[in-house]
Amino acid sequence: MEDQNQLQQIKNEILSELGHRNQKKSRRLSLASGVVTLVLIILAVVSVAQAAQSAVIWQKVKSGNFSAAAAAPAASQPTAPDSLQNLPNMVGGC
Repeated sequence: MEDQNQLQQIKNEILSELGHRNQKKSRRLSLASGVVTLVLIILAVVSVAQAAQSAVIWQKVKSGNFSAAAAAPAASQPTAPDSLQNLPNMVGGC
């Protein structure tokens, strides 16, 4: 009978210690965890928005209801600065 009492006492001590440890682990999120969670939520929202935009674009392409952007005029080609045009002469090139 005494052995049963000792076993019950040890069991109660173990359970109380385990319960005490579980209470320590159930604290609130730290600031870093909160920031990471916030960043992940923002990224998820951006991802959903991009998926919706992609779906709209895909539907426009499938239906043919879109117009191409105007191309730049061919005559307006940029010219290089004078120092770059004279570069072969400056370094003794051909």
